Amino acid sequence: MMGVKYGSEESLKVVEQVFGNIRNTSYREFIRLAKEKGAFPMYDKEKYLMGKFIACLPEGLRKELEKHGIKNSHLLTIAPTGTTAQLAGNVSNS
Repeated sequence: MMGVKYGSEESLKVVEQVFGNIRNTSYREFIRLAKEKGAFPMYDKEKYLMGKFIACLPEGLRKELEKHGIKNSHLLTIAPTGTTAQLAGNVSNS
């Protein structure tokens, strides 16, 4: 629908931009909730901030995470990869 060929270099840039926006918006919102309600109970700032994925986040988000923590331990999942079932206690994903 966007006129971008699936799998092309251009499509990879579009996907990176779209999912980067989704990721950043999710982190901002769950940081905002942590400011209001506190971080999730098992949040360990030092361990969390050392994560490889966290290192890829924009610096501003990393600073906010360091300052306030994050409300939820898991933010995003894309069905139907099976991860949704695992997040729900490894229930049947059929």
